[in-house]
Amino acid sequence: MTKEDRQDYVRRFLREVPRFMADDQTEAIDEMSLTWMAEVAASPGLSDDALARLRQRAAVIAFLEKDDTPGYRRFSHSTLFNHFLGDDVLDAVPRRDVPKYVRRNILGSDFLGTFSDLIVHLSIVEPVRIQRFFESAADIAQTYVWDDRGAPNLGALLIAMLPAIGDGGAVRLRDIRADEALMRGTAPPAELQRVTIRQLDIQGANVEALEFFDSHIDTLTVDRATLVSPSIPLPVQIQYNRSHADRSKVISGSRDVERWLATHGRGGHVVHVDSEDQGLIPNDLRGHRMVKLLGRACRSRSFWIPEGSTNYFEKFTRDPSLPQILDLLKEHDLVGVAEIPAAGSNSRFYHVKQPGRILSEDASDQNVRSFYEVLVGTMRG
Repeated sequence: MTKEDRQDYVRRFLREVPRFMADDQTEAIDEMSLTWMAEVAASPGLSDDALARLRQRAAVIAFLEKDDTPGYRRFSHSTLFNHFLGDDVLDAVPRRDVPKYVRRNILGSDFLGTFSDLIVHLSIVEPVRIQRFFESAADIAQTYVWDDRGAPNLGALLIAMLPAIGDGGAVRLRDIRADEALMRGTAPPAELQRVTIRQLDIQGANVEALEFFDSHIDTLTVDRATLVSPSIPLPVQIQYNRSHADRSKVISGSRDVERWLATHGRGGHVVHVDSEDQGLIPNDLRGHRMVKLLGRACRSRSFWIPEGSTNYFEKFTRDPSLPQILDLLKEHDLVGVAEIPAAGSNSRFYHVKQPGRILSEDASDQNVRSFYEVLVGTMRG
């Protein structure tokens, strides 16, 4: 087997394993089943000797470790499990195959968060694959007739991948529902028509560009950094998570819910901070281009941000204010810089350190407070 053959094989094998575990609703798998999967994942035409070696190595392949139960293996981290399971569903749904784990299980926030990260990466390297899944999942979710969790889980997957779909302006979701949904980063312009969501987690996200029509949300989970759409429907209640868990609270009652959303973008208002939790940016500067660009940098789902433009980052990196913001972040040790070989040459990349600290505008954080003091002075000019 060539190096490429081995890479493809490992990927196929590590997709079979979590699918089997998720279908069986278990966190571990017996070594005999791993041996069988090693042969299933192998390419046709391999010699008996090669197949025997693959079967022998199946139980000790990287990413798997011994379970507490003798003779069983498990993924060494749930993120690895979720990554390969997400990779599996991306190819299954376009084949009109809704896996059993999608039809039976609840796809929770841990899986959806990892799936969102996976989509961001693949939207850069395999955009056609991502678009094919999005279109297939939307079509199946709208016409799904079985009484199980298939439709709401497909809806949750579609919502989680919205920030990576792009800024083309033609993204539309119609007649979908989701039980537990999550959205991270910055959402592109998109229309959501007749969408029903029981729990929508948009902590740290900017969903200003979404347009809601005839939609419903039961519970909206947010934090200080959340920016909502002017047309977001009034949820039944808001789960407001502060910087510290003990300061989390539930906001209910239409007047209080509407007030909180109005201070974070609903109705097209200028974004203001809560009167009880003042931030570090004056209200009259919250619509400033540098503030919006800073938010986009902190909400980027990519670990590294390139200095030069790429297709995915073009709208972001070409902003003339970006170098100035990155320099300010660097002065306050809030961004890391690395020279990473890319396309045959060294390119400079940036990584925003602990973006949640920056977006929270916590006045008790001396470093963050100092950064905002300089930023505000720069914007005042």
